[in-house]
Amino acid sequence: MIRYLLTEKNKYKGNLHCHTTLSDGQMTPEQIVNAYYDHGYAFVALSDHDRFYSHNDLQRDDFVVLNAYEQNVERKEKERFGPGKCYHFNFFAKTPDLIPVIPPEPDYDDKESLNLFIEKIKSQGFLCSYNHPYWSLQNFEDYAPLKHIDFLEIFNYGCYIGDGLHENQVNVYDDMLRWGHCDRLYCTMTDDNHDCHLPGDPLCDSFGGWVMTGGELSYAGIIHALEAGDFYCSNGPDILSLSIDTEKKTVHVRSSPARSITLGTATRHGERAEAVGNALLTEAELPLRDDDVYFRIEVTGADGKRANSIAYFLSELFE
Repeated sequence: MIRYLLTEKNKYKGNLHCHTTLSDGQMTPEQIVNAYYDHGYAFVALSDHDRFYSHNDLQRDDFVVLNAYEQNVERKEKERFGPGKCYHFNFFAKTPDLIPVIPPEPDYDDKESLNLFIEKIKSQGFLCSYNHPYWSLQNFEDYAPLKHIDFLEIFNYGCYIGDGLHENQVNVYDDMLRWGHCDRLYCTMTDDNHDCHLPGDPLCDSFGGWVMTGGELSYAGIIHALEAGDFYCSNGPDILSLSIDTEKKTVHVRSSPARSITLGTATRHGERAEAVGNALLTEAELPLRDDDVYFRIEVTGADGKRANSIAYFLSELFE
């Protein structure tokens, strides 16, 4: 039996991490909405720092604005090389009417209080993203204890274009899936834009990382797609379809022209389809093994940009 996980219905493009003049961004919320709409996006999350704002006045029939905010948790002790570590979490309101009661900022090194902080906000009807661990100077001891996280940023365009950081955090994603405390964890790519360089400037930090959701274009529809994992993330290529053959135990991928299509798992096993010479791939069929636990797909274009699926667990796909 063929089971489709992604199809052309995953057509709504969105940025889940934006800053405006309400914190340290250089564009107003209205300017952000207009700019992303003009660039073919269907939704954004306005996630200014440490304070929640409602933007229901900016909703349109053909463009959704998710109400969100970004929580900073600073480590008091500085590192020997200078700045201290920090956690940044985005919290997304699951319905547009929500206004959170934000608890006091927890102590960075008290992981129990940190997880309790996340749980208290999520219990009010919010989703949570763990943002840019590389920029935050964090390692395994910082992210492995995290609980209640829904999303991990595996690419942050603002960190990449603005700070010159590599920001390919699929290793963190695998770490958290293999040894962390998050049973369901999805991966995203975002802008984290502050727009110190305006659209059109090569250093503009907008329009460089996004998710592509399915479902319907409404506040509830976008949230449902995000909760259900009905999306993939990208900074360039398209995943046109992703399906599994439950009898052959293979994964079939169709994509925009790509240099490689790879399958990663929870184990050392992986599979790779690589273009030959100047040719490019547009599809691949990759085998699964019974002990892979989960698989995720990465499509790399000729320019090195990539698209990533979320991790799909075999126990759920083959039950």
